[in-house]
Amino acid sequence: MMLRTIRCISMVFFGAMLLPAVAASGADAPWPCVGRPAIVAPGGQFGLGDIVEGTVFLLADGTRTAVSVLPNEAAMLEGVGIGSIPESVPPGRYDLVVTGADGESVRPGAVHIVAPDFGNYSIALVRADGVGAVTPDGRMFSDGLMEKLALTAADLVFVVGTLTRDGSVTGYESVRRRFSDIAAPVVFCPDRAELLRGAYRELFGNAVYPIRFGADGFLLLGAGIAHVDSGNAALNGSVYRHRRDLRACRWSVGVAGRFGLDWSVRSQLTLFVDDPLDYLIVGEVPEAMGEKVPWGRTRFVGWESGSADPLQLIVVGESGMRPRGDG
Repeated sequence: MMLRTIRCISMVFFGAMLLPAVAASGADAPWPCVGRPAIVAPGGQFGLGDIVEGTVFLLADGTRTAVSVLPNEAAMLEGVGIGSIPESVPPGRYDLVVTGADGESVRPGAVHIVAPDFGNYSIALVRADGVGAVTPDGRMFSDGLMEKLALTAADLVFVVGTLTRDGSVTGYESVRRRFSDIAAPVVFCPDRAELLRGAYRELFGNAVYPIRFGADGFLLLGAGIAHVDSGNAALNGSVYRHRRDLRACRWSVGVAGRFGLDWSVRSQLTLFVDDPLDYLIVGEVPEAMGEKVPWGRTRFVGWESGSADPLQLIVVGESGMRPRGDG
């Protein structure tokens, strides 16, 4: 199949086929990457979020598979480019290899192909600002925490809270490298201060976006949607559109750094009343909030009140979501 050199902009979401390459703007690995990986079904498509020039391949076990990339003219997915993956590519973890005029770069674990009928699975929640997250030498995640995370053999990982010490590009790249050996897709959910600094968006794009994993859908909500956030009208429009797109999923789940009654009323109506999410994975909930949001049926999933453990394992199946060991 002949490859064409195309200019487009890259991002993350569903599946992929024959793919042209990515030139980064300010960083050597824009998404899809660890932190915002492409999670796609076999034969599906995923969005791309940065300038793409050259040839792009999926790499696993020494085998390269070319992926086709086209401009995202219909805006069907997040990002300005769309990659398509052949149905013949089996489920698994893939590096994204970009070959262009400046040589070749590799993004470890950037693409994960997941079967639609994945069945029961586990989610590891990592609270980035949990006790013990910062090591004496300044790293945000200790070797012990990373080893414990690997031993969980979780199928999907969400890292919520304060991801870096300074919100810089260098800080994010360091954290991304810390998680690059984890077999599962690793998704970052930053705090409000990091989003205000802007480096998160430079590397990972908008913090509000959807992903699908097997039969389930997850809506990333960043730090949470406070009514004081600028651009709330446009943001609430995105929340509504993404919530609608995930409606057919077995479980529809929000993921946020924190929840509070300072969230935008419009966003709360969209997520918890008009078309309520089944669950809200959240790093921080005010005390005495209970097991559910104050209105609607959406249940919180995360850490018990007062827990200092930065790692929590969640089991997902036909009966719902629950912490491992609960019931």
